[in-house]
Amino acid sequence: MDYISQSPKSVKGLAKNTQMTVANVSQHLQTLHNAKLVSFKKQGNFVFYELADSSIIDFIRTLHSLSEKQLVQVQLIQKNFKTSIFRWMDCL
Repeated sequence: MDYISQSPKSVKGLAKNTQMTVANVSQHLQTLHNAKLVSFKKQGNFVFYELADSSIIDFIRTLHSLSEKQLVQVQLIQKNFKTSIFRWMDCL
């Protein structure tokens, strides 16, 4: 989504950038189009996809930032849990 947010991209260009097959990229784009996250324009034999709305990238960036914060909290909980288990085992 980040790559497609920079400018409209062809299916072939997206496939090359993601190292996926054109067929696989097309299926993903169809799913994104059905969800109204991307739109497309035909130019000759080529189809170019872009984000359906500029606010989508803001949402994705916010979600990414939130998940990074949550990851730090989960790692801290995991560390504290391991420390507690080791202390408990020492008491046995």
